[in-house]
Amino acid sequence: MKYLMYCIFTEDSIEPHHSLAGVNRSPVRIVSCDGLAAAVSVIPQKEIPRDPSTGLDYHKVIQWFHERTGVIPLRLGTCLGHESDVVQLLHAHGELYKSLLKELNGCVEMAIRVIHNRPKTQEPACMSSLISRSDGTESGTDYLIRRKVLFDADELAISRNQELVERYHSPFLGLYVSFKAHTSKLSRLERDRNSVLTSLYFLIPRQSADSFRAIYGDLRTGLHERIMLSGPWPPYNFVLPEDCS
Repeated sequence: MKYLMYCIFTEDSIEPHHSLAGVNRSPVRIVSCDGLAAAVSVIPQKEIPRDPSTGLDYHKVIQWFHERTGVIPLRLGTCLGHESDVVQLLHAHGELYKSLLKELNGCVEMAIRVIHNRPKTQEPACMSSLISRSDGTESGTDYLIRRKVLFDADELAISRNQELVERYHSPFLGLYVSFKAHTSKLSRLERDRNSVLTSLYFLIPRQSADSFRAIYGDLRTGLHERIMLSGPWPPYNFVLPEDCS
């Protein structure tokens, strides 16, 4: 058997409802130590499935506690062998958890995702001859030219992305407590090979969610990029890996 951990919070009178079930429909229980508590469920000692259904069940438990108190959400798959191990974890990292909970207190996470295209660069005329080579050879000069074109494209993409992040986060200045942004390729599919996904995460006071949505509504008017708003969520992106395990 294993103890699957969902989230950590300050110990108080919160008890999980009898109908609250976690992964594998296992009952959720509380393990406490030194003023902290962890939501856990006992599961068979086997690999936890990484399918959408399991992820949804895991998130539902975290969301249930998050709606009632501030939480540190943990990664799916955070397991310990015994209840005493959970107690030891809370005891060993208690000050860190309490400090983080103080920072996250009363806050929720809002996310804006922007799908946009990498900017095109002007290729030198000689690039066509490099592409058309059929013998697999490449001179030193050809290599340097090709590398410069790729470097210029990356530099332009970085510059444009910084402008995009600034454009999308500046309207929310004064509303959020913390902010993060992450950019990645959208897909390997042919139709999306030039698309980029930029995710912007905002940690905001819980009571500011409606104001955030209103600003977002004004922001999206007349935009050319594909954008999507989600939240409020538990503060998944404001808990560093070393903070939560």
